[in-house]
Amino acid sequence: MPPAFYRSDTLRQSIGVHAMRRDYRPLYRGIWVPKRSEPTLAVRSLAVASLYPGGTLVGPSAAAVRGARLDPGFLPEIGVGPAATRRAGVVFRRYEVPEEHVQILRGTRVASPALTVFDLARFHDRERAVLAIEKLIDASPATRRLWAGGVDSLFDGIPATWGSARARRTVARVDPLNESAWESILRLAMAEAGISGFVSQLTLPEHGARIDLAHPEAKVAVEFDGEYHRTKQQQAADAERRNRLQAAGWIVIVVTATMLMRKREQLLTTIRTALASRGF
Repeated sequence: MPPAFYRSDTLRQSIGVHAMRRDYRPLYRGIWVPKRSEPTLAVRSLAVASLYPGGTLVGPSAAAVRGARLDPGFLPEIGVGPAATRRAGVVFRRYEVPEEHVQILRGTRVASPALTVFDLARFHDRERAVLAIEKLIDASPATRRLWAGGVDSLFDGIPATWGSARARRTVARVDPLNESAWESILRLAMAEAGISGFVSQLTLPEHGARIDLAHPEAKVAVEFDGEYHRTKQQQAADAERRNRLQAAGWIVIVVTATMLMRKREQLLTTIRTALASRGF
């Protein structure tokens, strides 16, 4: 497999300026990529790291190199110490990355899973950070093992610094059982609205059902209806499952992306009303 990016001086020497300009385009100053490619965050991050060999990929860049497919709006992030550095399309974190939290992946210095989660949680919007961390947990066995050790000890060994309290509040919202970004957005919206008592992916074998978000005591089920529900076969299976839940005394609330993004307050009111009807 050919490299995803090239140093411009290497390309000039190997294929010449004409071929380079015909078939490649600049990604960053000194780094070129094939014109037909659309570099991922991981590729862009590794390219940046090649320009700053003493730096360490952190936050979303470290997550992407570990296999997490993040929101395309994230920029490469690299820790370079206190030196003032600027480059368009790159975020420089001006702190010294502790050597005990540096690992070598794909020949590049990358932050440890714990420090990756810490930087995502303290530097980024809470919803965006939670979604990124959940994708990292899903993609990275090392991060899953870290999470299995308990959230309370997640940041042991990371010096108390700016954003520590914010990071802990953010990771408290992470649910490693989450199965989709939309379900996470729904769960976070409910939590921010003070709606509690719900658990993710509750399995009810007696009803042949697994519920996205369930309040077991109130028997209220909240389910996100995503694109994969739109086949006729899946719609029929969902309808049968929800009918079984309703017959067993569950209130089932179905949520779509439109409801969540455009009618959020109305949706939250519906959930509160269902809980109130059960005395919660």
